[in-house]
Amino acid sequence: MKKSTVRIPTSGRKLNWHKDDQRKIRRQKALNSRHGSLIQTAHALHGLANKSTDPETVRKAKADSTFFFAQHKKRIELKSKKTTRRR
Repeated sequence: MKKSTVRIPTSGRKLNWHKDDQRKIRRQKALNSRHGSLIQTAHALHGLANKSTDPETVRKAKADSTFFFAQHKKRIELKSKKTTRRR
């Protein structure tokens, strides 16, 4: 029997990200808008940085995007270390 998966649509959903918020609040709001998915949040912020014409928005969105990509990479590396230790 096939395992059913629930796909959460991400396109068209508001990011709830504002350049005037503090860094911690901006990142938390963005992550919550993507239901805790680091990679989806990083891609959404990267898209925002590419579409924006405001230099401050571009700078902050790129910084937040880089942060979430790095967090995702760390999580993947930790998972791979856990699987190799179980010998």
